[in-house]
Amino acid sequence: MNDLLLQSCILIFLPMIPAVILFRFLDSTGGGGGAFAGWQWKFSGAFAAYVLVFFMLWAAIQGQLKSRDVEVWTVRGNVQASQVRNIANFMAIKSVPQMLTIEADGSYEFKVIVGRHGDQLEFPRIILDLSRACAGFRNIKLDDAPGTFVSLPAGPEVKIRRLDAVRSIEIAPIVLGPFDPGKCAG
Repeated sequence: MNDLLLQSCILIFLPMIPAVILFRFLDSTGGGGGAFAGWQWKFSGAFAAYVLVFFMLWAAIQGQLKSRDVEVWTVRGNVQASQVRNIANFMAIKSVPQMLTIEADGSYEFKVIVGRHGDQLEFPRIILDLSRACAGFRNIKLDDAPGTFVSLPAGPEVKIRRLDAVRSIEIAPIVLGPFDPGKCAG
């Protein structure tokens, strides 16, 4: 957020240097003035244009700085595959836009960034991806809606429990249907 403010200040104030120099040494007949925020303003030439641009950009930046906050949430869960000793060789977890790891026993825990606009939370998607040779994946929505299967064989929904007080999401164990580990490249 400070980078945005610094960049905006540079974009606004750097062009004002030649405007002030030109304002001091050249006569100008153009001008602008009026009341703004209880003050009477009167500027002329390029300086008047830069003052106007400054106030317009300042108002836009203030709205952008206040409009978006983020929170960090923890996601925990487990993938159960009874016929496979090390499920980590066959499965990866992706939280769009990052790639995450899964343990040999199928457990996982990772942090996600959740956007907040007022009272609304914007949760990322989680994708459980069985290796390409097995050609299966599961798309899980971390909001209140249950996840839906795309092609990974299992039950009709994934149970998700949100613990808002501790910013944590627990995903019920996902039981994989039968698949042949010999046919899946790890």
